[in-house]
Amino acid sequence: MNRPILLLLVVLAVSSCAPAAIKNLDETSSGDRLSVSDRSFQVEVAKSESEHVKGLSGRSQLKDDAGMLFIFPDEQVRYFWMKDMLFPLDIVFIDKEGKIVDIKRDFQPCAPDACPSYSSAAPAKYVLEVDAGSMEGIEPEAKVYLN
Repeated sequence: MNRPILLLLVVLAVSSCAPAAIKNLDETSSGDRLSVSDRSFQVEVAKSESEHVKGLSGRSQLKDDAGMLFIFPDEQVRYFWMKDMLFPLDIVFIDKEGKIVDIKRDFQPCAPDACPSYSSAAPAKYVLEVDAGSMEGIEPEAKVYLN
């Protein structure tokens, strides 16, 4: 086989195995899976303002491999709170390139009379909420991929 053609076939084979970068997440649907390091989460998607406000509030639990992906129209510092939450979460702030810019670990539900909000350390376009402890060992700068 001709060497340039063989090289092209190798490049095509390798590139087809690479995970899709998070920049494609604007078209993500509920049920899709995201990978963070060696972990994979089946996500529900929150795109609208009303979905952002509701989030996971009122639910009694979240599966170990499940999460909610919040998709925003732009990248900016994001503020989240735990109003009406019944269990703790890890909250992962992700920039438009798919890089984790901040993680709030073991984010606890708030008291009804005092519910502070917490901001991301840097601008984020996406936010992933998963069960508390799911991000153990994961640090900012890690990439998030669509499976």
